[in-house]
Amino acid sequence: MSKHHARDLQREAFWKKIIRDPRSSNEPIRAYCQRLRISEAAYLYWQRELMRLKAEILPVICQPNCTLVFSPGNFTNPVNT
Repeated sequence: MSKHHARDLQREAFWKKIIRDPRSSNEPIRAYCQRLRISEAAYLYWQRELMRLKAEILPVICQPNCTLVFSPGNFTNPVNT
């Protein structure tokens, strides 16, 4: 059986928003999660999962001579140069 289950796009969209949502630059993840009443473990899991999904997708959409613009929480498209 596959380690990864079928993608739940609604759940994915929810976590993209949570992770992308602007936080105070000095606010630790733990405090951010407590403020939003979400599990820190779930936050960290989805941060890794979304980065993994992006890594799987980028080679497909990235063309030659493209520069990747990426940081955790930055889910923008690559920039072609």
